[in-house]
Amino acid sequence: MPGDTPSHTPTPPLPAIESPLAPDAVMGALQALSERGKLAGFERLGDRAFSCDAFGSPFDRSLVGTLEPAASGGGGDSGGGTRITLVSRLKPKLPAVFAAVLASTVWPGVWLTDRMLNLYFSWYDFATWMWYLPLTILPLPWAWVKMMRRSNGAAHASALETIEKLSKAVSGRVEGA
Repeated sequence: MPGDTPSHTPTPPLPAIESPLAPDAVMGALQALSERGKLAGFERLGDRAFSCDAFGSPFDRSLVGTLEPAASGGGGDSGGGTRITLVSRLKPKLPAVFAAVLASTVWPGVWLTDRMLNLYFSWYDFATWMWYLPLTILPLPWAWVKMMRRSNGAAHASALETIEKLSKAVSGRVEGA
């Protein structure tokens, strides 16, 4: 699914929530939780879906929930219960900004380093870019993967805390944890 966790940094799937409440009552309880300031970034995505924030340092994620009639319930709107399935999606804006900043700072670093070395060492007469670019660009993929793994772990922990909050708000129980 687009926007899910990148394949190189797997995280376990998120547990679902089974609630005895009807989907409308579940959405109302989540809206009330948000209005009390207890559900960061809550947004309704229609009658049967919502999103809220899962915090991961440095990249946050959206926790997207879908409301479905519970399998054992017997009829969604008739009060038979609701199953909330959740998916974590990376918010793309901050990683894009981060990548743009990294890309735009490499060449000014070449220029600055070359100027400083020429100023302080009169004997320095090398093409700085030939050693500076590999030194700064080659470690970036490893740093990016490490950063994404750390961010995914933090966001997953935050998502699990949010799922517990959601479960209490809708008188539900967490399944698959």
